[in-house]
Amino acid sequence: MTALVLLPFAVAAAFLSSGLAKLGGARRLAEAAQRFRIPAVFATLGWGRAFIALEIVVGAVIVATPGPWSPLALATAALVLAGFLTVAVRSWRRGDTFDCGCFGARGNTRVGPGLVARNAALLAAALGGLLAAALGSPTPLEVLGDSSGRAWVVVAAILAASGLAVQRLTAKDRVRAAAEEARATLPTPTATPPGMAPTFEVTRHTGDAVDSRMLVALRPHLMVFVRPGCGSCDNLLNDTAELDAILGDDGPLLVFAVSVARFIFEEQYPQLADRVVYGIASATEKLDIAKTPGAVLLGLNGRLVAGPVLGETEVRELITDARRLLAQPLPPLS
Repeated sequence: MTALVLLPFAVAAAFLSSGLAKLGGARRLAEAAQRFRIPAVFATLGWGRAFIALEIVVGAVIVATPGPWSPLALATAALVLAGFLTVAVRSWRRGDTFDCGCFGARGNTRVGPGLVARNAALLAAALGGLLAAALGSPTPLEVLGDSSGRAWVVVAAILAASGLAVQRLTAKDRVRAAAEEARATLPTPTATPPGMAPTFEVTRHTGDAVDSRMLVALRPHLMVFVRPGCGSCDNLLNDTAELDAILGDDGPLLVFAVSVARFIFEEQYPQLADRVVYGIASATEKLDIAKTPGAVLLGLNGRLVAGPVLGETEVRELITDARRLLAQPLPPLS
C-alpha cells in the first residue's frame, strides 16, 4: 500500500469541510459566483444550494462507497476543481482580491496566489487518486477496512491537523504584524472642524475617484448607504422615483453608496446605474455607518447638515426633512 491511497481522503476532506461550512450560505455563494463573472443563469440561490449539496455528496461518496462509485465521485471532484481553478486564475489575473467564501462565512479565502495554489494542489490530488484507482489501488472504503490502511489514515490525519494548527498560528502572527506595521505608518489624523463632514473618497459609476468635498461642490447630496439583498435597502432603491419627488429638482441629489461590486448592483438595478457611488469603505467608517440602510445629508463644500441616521424609517424621515434642514442657517465654524 502506497501513499497514493491517501489522495482521495484529502480531496474528500476538502469537499466535505467546504460544503458543510457553506450550509446556509447559498446567498453569499451566489454573490461570489457573480463576482467571478460566472454566467448569470448559474449565479443564483438555487444553483448555490445545489453546489453546496454536490460538494457534500461528492465528499461522502469518495470515502463511503465501493468501486466504481468512489472513482466516479473523484472524477466529478476533479472536474469541479478544474473549473474552479480556471475561474480563480482568471479572476486573479484581473486583479480581484475579494473573499470567495469557499469555506463559509468563517473562512478567509481571498482571490490570489494562495487560492490558486490550493486548488491546483487539490486538482493534482484528485488526478493522482484517479491514477491510483486505474492502477488497482484500493478505494478509501477498502483502506478503512484494512488495519494497515487505517494506520496510514491516522498518521495522515495527525500530520494534517498539526499542519493546520501551525498554519493558523502563523497566519495570526502575520495578521498581527501587518496590523502593527500599518498602524506605525498611518499619518497623524487631523481634527475635523465642527459642522464639517470628515473627508473621504468614493468612486463614481464612471470609474473616476472623487473627493467628498468635490462631490458636493455644486449641489448638496443626500447619501444613502445600501446593500442589495437587505430588504429595507431594496425598499428604498425601488422607491427612488418617489424619494426624488420628495426632494424636488432644487433639493439635494439622492445618491446611493453601495458596498457590492458595480456589475452586481447594475445587474439588479440597471436604471440606477448613474445614481451610485462605490468604494465606500472609507466613507462608511468615517461617517460611522454601522448598518444599512443609513444616510447622511451633506451640504455644499462638505458641511454635515444631518446624520448619520440608521434604519429605513429614519432614512425616509431625513429625506422628508432634507429641504427644511438645508434652508436653516448653519452655525458658524469655530
